[in-house]
Amino acid sequence: MFKFLNKGISTLLAIGIILILVILVGGYTVWQYSEIKKEESEVPEIQTPEREEVINNFEECIAKGYPILESYPRQCKTPEGETFIEEIEVKDEIADWKICSADTDCVKVDADCCGCNAGGKAVAVNKNYKEEWEKELLEKCKDIVCPAVMSEDPSCFGAVKCVNNVCQIESKNKNSNLEFSIGQCNSNIDPYSPPIEKILSQEWLDDGTLLVEAYLKTYCAGAKISGDYELKDINLILKYKVTISGPVTTCVCPHGLTYKISNLEKKDYQISLIKEE
Repeated sequence: MFKFLNKGISTLLAIGIILILVILVGGYTVWQYSEIKKEESEVPEIQTPEREEVINNFEECIAKGYPILESYPRQCKTPEGETFIEEIEVKDEIADWKICSADTDCVKVDADCCGCNAGGKAVAVNKNYKEEWEKELLEKCKDIVCPAVMSEDPSCFGAVKCVNNVCQIESKNKNSNLEFSIGQCNSNIDPYSPPIEKILSQEWLDDGTLLVEAYLKTYCAGAKISGDYELKDINLILKYKVTISGPVTTCVCPHGLTYKISNLEKKDYQISLIKEE
């Protein structure tokens, strides 16, 4: 009987030991698993580098808070050394006095201190601005001495017209289908940097007329400018001629040139601007 009891006790003890071992192993396994999960959760997340935003203009540069250089126009510089210049809308300050709706709205006045009676040139303005224009010239030119010579500038002899709602002085040329006119000095163009002449724009008007705008850098006064053209197949050669008509000024001015050519076959012409000898 005692042997049986001893045997039973040994069996129970073995089972108990096995259960304890199972519990310990299970607990250790659970603990190990929890530690692994904990370590995984503590692994720093790999940060995907943010895509650097591309800056395309001055406004975007200052929006990012980059430094602004005190210049004119203002400039914004990025850390990479790229510089963006502020685009300034240049308004035509003389537009008001040039606007018209009919030829009768325009009158001819001295373009600057020295007018047509003193080796200078004329300009067309809206008649409502004539008194103001002459008053400003009187104040501006009170200490200016002009040459005692009559000007031969085309503006002094051309007809005053309202062209595309702008007062202009036009002159006729040997090509009867060409209307050539000389505009006021363009203050937006540097008079002392190349090129000397340049075509600015070209377009076909509704009436089939070809309109070409250009500029020529020459003396502010004392020089007579005339225009002409020559057509060779698809090559349209715009010509200008400068004649010294009296004492010239030391300043240089980008004079606006307008070529209006009618009765042309509508083509994609290769247009050039040259000096006529």
